[in-house]
Amino acid sequence: MYDKIIGKKPIYYHEYLSKGFAAAVIETNIEEYKRRSQTNVEKIQLDIYFGKVCEFIIYSYFQDQNIKSSFPDLAIYGASKKSYGADLTTTNTSVHVKSCLDEGAFPNSWLFQPNDPLVKYPKQKDILALCVYTNDLPYFYFVRASEVEYKSPIKQTLNKKVIYERDLLC
Repeated sequence: MYDKIIGKKPIYYHEYLSKGFAAAVIETNIEEYKRRSQTNVEKIQLDIYFGKVCEFIIYSYFQDQNIKSSFPDLAIYGASKKSYGADLTTTNTSVHVKSCLDEGAFPNSWLFQPNDPLVKYPKQKDILALCVYTNDLPYFYFVRASEVEYKSPIKQTLNKKVIYERDLLC
């Protein structure tokens, strides 16, 4: 059982930065998404946007809690320079922010590449910030990557590993 932490809506500036980031990096992501059979460019850009917004939500939470954290990375990397590195770092942790939209059609979940080091070889300092973006207030869970069970997705055609929110609540 993990604690659900209620976050704050992102401030306009963080939304603005996230929109600009998503627009700027879309071209460096399209080929990777195509390899995953995802070709809807608007959806890809929206996914990137929400991923970055959730980084800002976690960053803002850290600031409110007086936890020193790195600022979300807004650099644009070519496809060959992308990594599985942490999204945020604190003094003692590497924080990997994962986002999902609370759309209600499917169970809330977070997808991982099966070869992601978090899945295969998580380190003790690797923390997942599993963020759910809602129309109301976003919320999230902090989970040690080494303590969570990565499952096969319900949709069997996906070559992914997944964490379902319902499993965090049991």
